[in-house]
Amino acid sequence: MTQAAPNISFNLAYFESLNSLEGIEQKRINQAITQFVKDREHPGLNFEALQGKHQKRLYTIRGSQELRVLIAREGDTFVVLHAGHHDAVYDLAERKRFVVGQQANHIGLFDIGNRDAAQEQTSESEPAAVVDDRPGVLDHWLDAELEAVGFDSQQIEQLRLLKDPNNLLTRLPILSEEQFELFWEIAEKTPSQFHEPELVDETNRLHEALVRFGGWGDLSQLMSPDEVEELAARPIEAWMVFLHPDQRALVERDFSGPARVRGSAGTGKTVVALHRANHLAALTELRASPSRSCSRLSSRASPLSSSDSSFVFPEQRQAALSSCTSTRSPATSAIVQMNGSTRFPPRSTPPSPRLTSRSSPLTHPWQRPASLAPT
Repeated sequence: MTQAAPNISFNLAYFESLNSLEGIEQKRINQAITQFVKDREHPGLNFEALQGKHQKRLYTIRGSQELRVLIAREGDTFVVLHAGHHDAVYDLAERKRFVVGQQANHIGLFDIGNRDAAQEQTSESEPAAVVDDRPGVLDHWLDAELEAVGFDSQQIEQLRLLKDPNNLLTRLPILSEEQFELFWEIAEKTPSQFHEPELVDETNRLHEALVRFGGWGDLSQLMSPDEVEELAARPIEAWMVFLHPDQRALVERDFSGPARVRGSAGTGKTVVALHRANHLAALTELRASPSRSCSRLSSRASPLSSSDSSFVFPEQRQAALSSCTSTRSPATSAIVQMNGSTRFPPRSTPPSPRLTSRSSPLTHPWQRPASLAPT
């Protein structure tokens, strides 16, 4: 039976785990990933589902006798999550749950916690209230709907403060087993999907989420097998295809005047500046020869060009293609970096619909920027 071509996404933590391995181990993992996208049923991979109670969607493949890769699967969509030694990978899978929530930061591998240990905590360990404007895990449910499925008013109050699924048992240490399982289910479903399960396509939920949110959090956009295979043949630095959503907003933002991205050493200012320069260069090329540039971009089956050494990320190609139908004016000046800050020129294009906040902080290439101040 012919396999459908897989759609592949990568979790940021995968690259961090891969980078922690020895060079020969990284090579074996990359070889396993390459084989996986060609033929996931290859006997050498031992592709198998995990059977734990909370391990829905979780699978492993073999990189060697000692090495394993943890993968989430739904239908023909796969997310590569973690690489490491056998026991460490299986131990991680025991403590985690792969969730497909309703927001970009609610999709991924989350701690399920220890209910028994959490219930032994005292009220003194309750987290202090902090201002957090991120979407709540259950923002898609009304209070009355949460009450109707079995949460009381005090629990609902705490659920409203929950922005990160990893903190469930910190916020709500006293949960029955039924409520604990209920939370994870409704984090993924709307009330109508919960009450009418036939509305949910369980084989397509992950694919739809990655089409919508891929590249905006810790998960990459979906890649084709050809893209994955060519990336696997390159140094690990070439695999770093992510920008934090706040970084991407700065890269693609339309400024009405010069702006400054502030941050201490190592906070990602240069990363943003380089992506910004690449973004503006792509737009300049499109303006100079739109028909040729759009044709070349749309015909590229892979992010790697055989005719040159340039690297075009899949999301950059998509953004550039979307620009083919719009009129853009040239950038008025170059990016100038000086004294711990990066200055961006203005450009007259429509605002990005993905823009988050003008004051979003930036501390590391996948963390948040320190401050964005107009000058």
